[in-house]
Amino acid sequence: MGDRIAHVLDAAEEAAEQIRSDARREGVRIIQEAEATAAARVAELTRDAEQIRDDAEDYARDIRAAVDSYATQQRR
Repeated sequence: MGDRIAHVLDAAEEAAEQIRSDARREGVRIIQEAEATAAARVAELTRDAEQIRDDAEDYARDIRAAVDSYATQQRR
């Protein structure tokens, strides 16, 4: 009977180690996936911010040109 208990305990320990090993691998995979997703999102948001800044600079340049043109016409 003691041998059977020892065998059951050994099997349980092996199963527990396998579960821990699987969980570690899955945890690493999840972290890597989350990091890749976060990096892609950061890149996307950076591109969006750059585009907005470029659009704002273009708009400001157009407004300055319009104001300069208006001022020139008013001085004439």
